[in-house]
Amino acid sequence: MIEVKNLTKEYKVIEKESGLVGYFKNLVHPKYKIFTAVNSINFNVQEGELVGYIGENGAGKSTTIKMLTGLLTPTSGKVIIDGLVPYENRIENNKKIGAVFGQKTQLWWDLPVIESFRLIKKLYEIPEGEYRQNLKTFTEILDLEDLLEKQVKNLSLGQKMRCEIALTFLHNPKIVYLDEPTIGLDVLVKEKIRKFIRDINKEKKTTVILTTHDLKDIEDVCNRIILLDKGNIIYDGSKEKFKEQYGKEMIANFKISHKTVELIANLPNLQFEVLEEDDKSLKIGFSHEKINIMQIMQELTKYCVINDMNTKQLELEDILKQIYKGEKVC
Repeated sequence: MIEVKNLTKEYKVIEKESGLVGYFKNLVHPKYKIFTAVNSINFNVQEGELVGYIGENGAGKSTTIKMLTGLLTPTSGKVIIDGLVPYENRIENNKKIGAVFGQKTQLWWDLPVIESFRLIKKLYEIPEGEYRQNLKTFTEILDLEDLLEKQVKNLSLGQKMRCEIALTFLHNPKIVYLDEPTIGLDVLVKEKIRKFIRDINKEKKTTVILTTHDLKDIEDVCNRIILLDKGNIIYDGSKEKFKEQYGKEMIANFKISHKTVELIANLPNLQFEVLEEDDKSLKIGFSHEKINIMQIMQELTKYCVINDMNTKQLELEDILKQIYKGEKVC
């Protein structure tokens, strides 16, 4: 469904000099440097996959999505979307795809929501029966019944995004690109959107590429992760394999009392790490391949009384934080 080969996007940017003299030099004889936003990346996506395309700000996620949708032309490399080159066949490509870019709306501000739906029906020439069925299904899943006759400008952010998501899927696109679709939304709205994406993917095999900073979106929706760092792909594989490969560490939370020393300062050379501590609690990081929880408890009881304890595996968010900090290498 999606084929990306040696995809690169470079920008020519002015290399600015500071001060008033530098301002005039930049004005008269500007110096340029090349900034590589996406650096010769390769990946394929099959029909029906749910892919989380993630990375820090500036990693190149949105640039990639804009090349996949045809909004940007690559500097070099190849993109083929369901047999089409998107930036050469924009109209044909647009009929096959849907896209949500953060808070940039496709809804008509001064009109009732239903008028935007009717406009999309005309633009994409959606058959009447298909339109009515999709509208009914989407209204039920996303709870849109009371919103369709309201003007868009009178909707909350969460209400607008639910309508936006429904509008994007209305013409049964083969591929949908979701760029930060849950940004700024409350927990209940996020869950409705995640459920909707899962349900539509299951029913219609819609391929979804999701970029987000909310890693709960990835946990709940995606089965594959592509991790981007400074324009380069540093991981491409299943979510579970990623967690298994990079999430061998465990977290143990202890409730304690009668602590006699500061543990971070006095336990530097053991096979576990004191991540957080105060007089009543400890947070310990450790690898179960190196040490077990009973050995840790035996060591801790030399310095405090343990009243309660629980352990958990590192979450996806914890693993990515360590990668971004350079504590883990893909």
